[in-house]
Order: sequence, then C-alpha cells, then structure tokens
Amino acid sequence: MEKDQNIFPDFNKEKVTLLLRFKVDPEVPLHVRETAKQKGFGEKPEHHITVMGDPEGIYISEKLNKMSVDEKKTILSKIEDLIKNTKWSYKLTPHFFYVTKEYSLDNIKNTNGTIGEVRESIIQLVGIKEIKDFYKKLNIILSDNIDAPETPHITVYTRSTEKAHNDFGFCVSSFSQLRNFHPERINLK
Repeated sequence: MEKDQNIFPDFNKEKVTLLLRFKVDPEVPLHVRETAKQKGFGEKPEHHITVMGDPEGIYISEKLNKMSVDEKKTILSKIEDLIKNTKWSYKLTPHFFYVTKEYSLDNIKNTNGTIGEVRESIIQLVGIKEIKDFYKKLNIILSDNIDAPETPHITVYTRSTEKAHNDFGFCVSSFSQLRNFHPERINLK
C-alpha cells in the first residue's frame, strides 16, 4: 500500500541530513514482532526512512564548508525548497531482514565491561519512487553525482551489546552494505 499522508520530511540544516518521519508508525506483521521478541530486540522508539544520512551529510557539509557563507546559504535554501516541493510517498515491501554490524572501539571498555560493540537491527525495505528524481535534482544543485540510496528502509527493532545504544540502528544505503551486514531474511508466514 502506498502512503503519503503520514510522513513528513525532517531536514537538519546543520548536519545536512533528511529523514522522513512518520505521524503514525507502520504496522509490523505479527510474525516479525514475535521473531524480534524471541531474539530479545526492543522496538525502535521512533520510525523513519533516511533519505540523506550521516555519510551524505558529512560529504555535503565538507563541500559546503569550502564555499562562502552566502553560497552555502543559497545552496541550503535550494535543498530546503527541493525537499518542500517533493511529494514524498513510500510503499512498504514484505522484505524484512535481520542485520548486524560490529564496531571496534579501540580497546575502550563499554559500560558492560566488554570491548567493542555489536548492533543488530530488523529492517523493512520500502520503495520511494521520488528518491532517484530527488537525488538527480540534488546533484544539479550541488554540481555533483551523489548516489541515491538503493535500500531505503525502516528500522523497526534494535539491540546492542552496549545497552546505552539499544535504540540505535546503523546506515544501510546500498545492497553491498546490506551484504556486509550478514542479512538474514525474515520470511513472512
């Protein structure tokens, strides 16, 4: 089912990131909820789709920081207009994956006495038909060639070996990244 009434764009000018936030959280099939509960996951307290995440934001910020203050303001204003003028919608897919990412914290001990961190998430892939056109226009504004995310998704459940990060997901913007995070498909019954 295609949605457009219950999402709104959340553009962070300082970080140059864009999240599509939900007014009403998407429904998760019972089987996925049961799988998450059995594995000890917690439901993510808020759901969103990342259109421009930290990697894109850092890249764009570095580019903007080489410009004059006026040029930077103009570019950010154009990006903001592009976001406002895009009629965002998404389509839920039946594709749920369990993914995991290991972080090395260079021998810094966590609050639980361990070294490093493992974050795990259950994500649901979504379709956003506007995303390629958005990036095409963004690239014109920036005179660049930034790739649109291949794997837009909603992180629905999370957990971490570092309890303070139990609500944290992690960036999964391409199929190659997805493969690196040991994806296990959660089959719907």
